[in-house]
Amino acid sequence: MTTEFFILAAIAGFCYALQGTLLSKYARQFDGFTSSLFRNASFIVTMVPLLFLAGIDGIVSLQYSWLYLLCSGIFGMIALSLGFSAHKYLPVAIANSIGQLSPLLLFLWTFVLINGQVPSLQEFIFVGIVLFGLIILNFSNYNFDHLDKNTSRGFLFAFLGIAFGSVGIVMMVKASEISDPFAVTYAWEALIGLFFLLTYFLKTKYKLSEKENIPELIRVFVGKKDAKLPTKKEALQIALAASPTIIASTILVSIMGAALDPEVNISPGTISTIVSAVGAITGMTLAWFLYKEKLSLHHFIGIFCIVVGIGLMRVFG
Repeated sequence: MTTEFFILAAIAGFCYALQGTLLSKYARQFDGFTSSLFRNASFIVTMVPLLFLAGIDGIVSLQYSWLYLLCSGIFGMIALSLGFSAHKYLPVAIANSIGQLSPLLLFLWTFVLINGQVPSLQEFIFVGIVLFGLIILNFSNYNFDHLDKNTSRGFLFAFLGIAFGSVGIVMMVKASEISDPFAVTYAWEALIGLFFLLTYFLKTKYKLSEKENIPELIRVFVGKKDAKLPTKKEALQIALAASPTIIASTILVSIMGAALDPEVNISPGTISTIVSAVGAITGMTLAWFLYKEKLSLHHFIGIFCIVVGIGLMRVFG
């Protein structure tokens, strides 16, 4: 059984990395908001099979977690816009590595917000490994012609994206404790898509893209004045590029739920570590072949430190 869990977790990690790497092309061709809009709008239809797995009772159970789901949808929309916007400035492997920092943020929030809870020396060491990796990446140069040169903006968008994303994940986990996990997974992705559609409607109605005095951080959500939309063919390509998420989400919800069984000899932390490690390796390899983003040795060292540090926190934290 343990071997099956490892294989399924590896498949989930591969699928998540595959969709993220493929969507990077469209985030650079259009913008983070537009690529995310068509990504999650497609999920409203393509992830419907999750509702069949949840059943009628599972769907009805969503009424008890609607507030958590609304919050997770809003934070998820913000996170995706910022996270994919970072791909204009950072190589795929770097942006994906920063995307694994949710456990570190949860650790820091616990340290700051919960009175009387002092992290152990072991936890500080794990955080130190991650920070060392981030420092290496932050002082690295990325000489790729297809990327904008403002790497500081890329890091800002990536970090803000994972900050909002980690809050959204917390809200989704809270909802999963109350309602059926399959129904919650569908509702989360679908609500993100609906919030994207609502935001697009509002920005089009009030012509926000044409306003000149909008800060660059907000410009991520309203787009540039001359921003273009995908054609029907390109919209379909975005939906197809995002489709591996359906496989990954279904697998992850299933094995995470099973891992909570005391008789199963594998922890959710171990599963998350496998997903992250396989995802990081897959993302680097695919970006190397698809976008010619060949990284140097110190980039690999930085990514390795982040993956190891996050892995240790998930397994022993």
